[in-house]
Amino acid sequence: MEKLLESLGLSNKEAKVYLTLLKMGQSSISEIAKNTKIDRRSCYDIINRLIGKNFVSSIEINGVNYFESIQPKILVEEFKKQVSELESALPHFSQFIAPSKNKVNLKLLKGKKGLALALQDIVETKKDYVGIGAIKFLEIIPIETAHIVKQSERFGLKERGILPMDYHKKIKGFSKEVKKIAVVPTGRYKYLEEESIFTSSFIQYGDKVALFIFEEPYYAIIIESKSISQNYYNYFEFLWKHAKK
Repeated sequence: MEKLLESLGLSNKEAKVYLTLLKMGQSSISEIAKNTKIDRRSCYDIINRLIGKNFVSSIEINGVNYFESIQPKILVEEFKKQVSELESALPHFSQFIAPSKNKVNLKLLKGKKGLALALQDIVETKKDYVGIGAIKFLEIIPIETAHIVKQSERFGLKERGILPMDYHKKIKGFSKEVKKIAVVPTGRYKYLEEESIFTSSFIQYGDKVALFIFEEPYYAIIIESKSISQNYYNYFEFLWKHAKK
């Protein structure tokens, strides 16, 4: 029983005094101290705490204070009342809950369909976007990429992209249809010689960043986080300053 009382917020000694007093009935502090083997001064402190927690009541008779444990049934009813009041107040607590300062949501998409779904999410967000290494989309999912480019134009989205220095040379082998979507008409582009940054790709848009892994079976990871998205945007701006037109 002591463990149960401790789970309700009582200390070990408070639980001991409550149970002892429950067996004894109305008792003086001297009687409580004698039966619990706890010194009088400590007993007073414990009893006062139990009174404060509504586990013990007190009464003065002929100038002497007597104490009595509150019956368990009464305690249960009181707890039920408190729980009911708390449940009723729950809707009002929402106004005091601080919003998460850096909420992070992750979504993993797999395969060619996953790459296409990630591009679709970028367009549906309807925010201008920046990115590097987009050439792989033309190689892997050209039809889906063409559809996304058309949607991007229709929504008036502006794109800034950093591409490999030999980008235009690479797309010469593509079909005419693919060449038409090699760049977004409303986009701005710069070029870098460093091939190492194009082994993967990212696109930053709104509070999100989409990371792309172009090794089979292909993966897209969408991260929704204001701070992480901002970090990738800052990284892009750094590269943009050093890229060539």
